[in-house]
Amino acid sequence: MRSRLIFPRSLGAGTYFVRLQPDSEGRNTNYSLGLTANNTRDGLIDGGLLNGSRTFNEFVGRTDRQDFYRFVLGSPSNFRLTLNGTTANVGVTLYVDTNGNGQIDSNEYVNDRTVGSGGTESFSRSLGADTYFVVVSTGSSSNSNYTLNLATV
Repeated sequence: MRSRLIFPRSLGAGTYFVRLQPDSEGRNTNYSLGLTANNTRDGLIDGGLLNGSRTFNEFVGRTDRQDFYRFVLGSPSNFRLTLNGTTANVGVTLYVDTNGNGQIDSNEYVNDRTVGSGGTESFSRSLGADTYFVVVSTGSSSNSNYTLNLATV
């Protein structure tokens, strides 16, 4: 009988160990073990108060499918997001935390773009004073470095 156990947990930075034991009858068995570490909103990159320009050089791919960013605009601003330096198709989505719950909710979508390998995509908008999230993602079979620039202009 094959079993698949999944134990999703939010863990901080550190070294972790996995201990496997035989069943209660001490029988031997073959097994396959897979471990993944993914960025989540709990482990997001906090850009803080955005006043000027911030640039992030990161990676998304098979082992890290999404990167989450948060930034705050202290006053209404003209905002520009630019994504480039990709080596595969990469998507970027902007959300506003309108209800202040620190989470991305379905009604908080602002804008999105998809960038092809070697391409550049950007969008500019007037945004109000609030907390914003940016999610950079790629398909499960694609790996890509990228450069994300967030700026008030």
